[in-house]
Amino acid sequence: MLWCCWAKAGPAGPIIDPAKITYLINGSAGQPYQYIVPVEEGSGIITDILNAVFEGSSFELDPQAIPVKRVKRFIYEGKLNYWVTYGFRSWTQAAPDDNQYLAEVDLFHYRYALIGYRDQAQTAALSPPVSWYGKRVVVISGFQYSGVKKQLIAQGAEIIGAQDQFHALELLQRGRGDFYLGNPDRVSYLWAKLGEPWQRFESFPVGVTLPVTIMMDNAFSDNFKRFVNQRLATLQQTGVIDNILARYSVQ
Repeated sequence: MLWCCWAKAGPAGPIIDPAKITYLINGSAGQPYQYIVPVEEGSGIITDILNAVFEGSSFELDPQAIPVKRVKRFIYEGKLNYWVTYGFRSWTQAAPDDNQYLAEVDLFHYRYALIGYRDQAQTAALSPPVSWYGKRVVVISGFQYSGVKKQLIAQGAEIIGAQDQFHALELLQRGRGDFYLGNPDRVSYLWAKLGEPWQRFESFPVGVTLPVTIMMDNAFSDNFKRFVNQRLATLQQTGVIDNILARYSVQ
């Protein structure tokens, strides 16, 4: 059933939402949440959820893979029009509120942890150190980490930048880093894609859990935002979102 895309009239007249919506994909750093790959390999949690949201509507997603640093800069500067992606609720602090809108429904929670590689000789009996001084922590360049990275630096950790998550795991394998600051669900998924057993990693939560939801251009009409919120609520209530998360082994 097609959904009307007209919003209520304002001082400048009614807002007309475009039929083709720019879907921002954070380059190669977003797996398994979103990525561009051949159809037979799937396209990520957020992509599957958004496809379900807009199924049967008059809207069409136009995927655009852009490095995460550029995505955030464009959003902050208001250089993108009628876009949709995903975001953490903490991201509202990183861009003006008038440039972005976060959906009302939380899809899942992102749990930060320090992840070590057991095959390294120095981590054979891996355990959280009393002090992070001198420890090399791998992070994805351009990610904010909601203050966790700053805390580690303040405690003496050395930060090593990686291009994406596969690069971060490679740095751990090669002994270039002691820990990777990331999410256990993500690492488990990516490590399985590399054909390696998850048991080679040890994960230590850092106590920071962030809700993840759909983020979009605030320029969309109120009707469009209400439509997305209602569709997300229905998908959550009917178990569709849980099924998508299970497909990618995300809790």
